[in-house]
Amino acid sequence: MSDVMDKTIRRYSRTAIAQTLWLLGYYRHALRGIRHPFILKYHRMRPAGREVLPNQAGGEFSAGIGARQFEAHLRLITRWFKPIPMAEMGRAVAERKALPDKAVALTFDDGYRDNYEVAYPLLKRYGVPASFFVCPGLIDSHQGFWWDEIYALIEKTTARELHIEKLIQDSGLPSYRKDGALSLLTGHQKISAGEHLVAQGKQMSPQMLTIFLERLNEALGVPGDSNLRKQTLMNWDEIREMHHDGMEIGSHTMTHPMLTQVTESVMRTELSDARARLSEVLGAAPEGFVYPSGAFSATARNIVREAGHIYACTSQSGFIGGTADPHLLPRVNVSDRGFAASARDIVLTYGKYDGRN
Repeated sequence: MSDVMDKTIRRYSRTAIAQTLWLLGYYRHALRGIRHPFILKYHRMRPAGREVLPNQAGGEFSAGIGARQFEAHLRLITRWFKPIPMAEMGRAVAERKALPDKAVALTFDDGYRDNYEVAYPLLKRYGVPASFFVCPGLIDSHQGFWWDEIYALIEKTTARELHIEKLIQDSGLPSYRKDGALSLLTGHQKISAGEHLVAQGKQMSPQMLTIFLERLNEALGVPGDSNLRKQTLMNWDEIREMHHDGMEIGSHTMTHPMLTQVTESVMRTELSDARARLSEVLGAAPEGFVYPSGAFSATARNIVREAGHIYACTSQSGFIGGTADPHLLPRVNVSDRGFAASARDIVLTYGKYDGRN
């Protein structure tokens, strides 16, 4: 059995188990017992009626949380928890003030347009506040993210395999795979290949990533005039509307570099430029920050604090304890494999960390 097929079977098995435990009432009982504050992390949203294709480029990430599933999240949150603004939670942690029992804050990374089209109307309907972390430089340049370009290349190519070892060496990087090739014969193999390539891209500096993408395009034989990085982000009018409606808009840097892959000077510029642009557009400096792809270092954390951000969120999994660092706040990453799987994610994260971080 191939690794891709084995991974798919395990994923669907976990989803089936989660659904069974939800129907048996286990997760409902566990969720009602949670009292510690926590933060939910979202990325993409999916309109109602748009199904996830088994061979969809980008896999689960680009598929996103379905509208009906997200509405179920909101019903659960408003019934069993106390939704509060992320900025309120961040300020409370920074000032060492007590948070309400069962407090939960919702965050959305990257600023995809589906956040405005799908999540925003539902948040308004249920009266739930949320925070959206955007990259002003990408919005201004009408560009998408580099990983969307990788997924588009994989989707459009007619190549049957990719010699990753040669590609990496041609880009000036050491090889990270011994077998030297990624198969592209099936949809599942393409998804797996895309995940490998994105993981590799996250280890590169912005300059090296540009070279890597050029080499990848050449290796996959995709026409140069293909629209590979189309604008998929919210525009400023949409962001202003949400801001004026009470949603928080935070910084995700100017252009989304991995802060562990750039110099201290670049970090400072990315943060200061993003903060200045958001202040110009919204009339107020952003209080919150999210580390791109969750990557941070002690230096990055200090620069974020010095830039004036009251709080910052990571992608580390956990609940908010009494000793939490306001500039290294953990979150709960909810699954897009159905509502029961999302409930499982919250319960398992609570069971592991139990609010002590």
